Amino acid sequence: MNAWCHGAPGILFARMMAADAGILDNTEWGMRKAVEAVFYQNPENHGCICHGFAGNLLVMRAYLKAYPDQALRNRYEAFACQFCKTLVNADNFSADEYWNPSFMTGITGIGAALIYVFWEK
Repeated sequence: MNAWCHGAPGILFARMMAADAGILDNTEWGMRKAVEAVFYQNPENHGCICHGFAGNLLVMRAYLKAYPDQALRNRYEAFACQFCKTLVNADNFSADEYWNPSFMTGITGIGAALIYVFWEK
């Protein structure tokens, strides 16, 4: 699964923090596998931070800041474009996300991630 709550993005984010703290070598197998899973996924139509596009974009962006890679940047940009296309129609998201005002599993988090990903320098 490619979700913060149960999968590769959460694993990658945790391992990046551990590598930054000097606890884990950033070339460790689990981190590479998580990178592959996050950047080469076929996402479902979830938008939220917890288990959707928004959260995965945040993790991808953080990874690219720490470990620049042009091929992965291209994947990130394609993923961001795909996310924007899903935003055009609210029917692309579940009612649980669209009508939910919460940060991790709802529309507020999606909005915050969009601001961070597309406007933060």
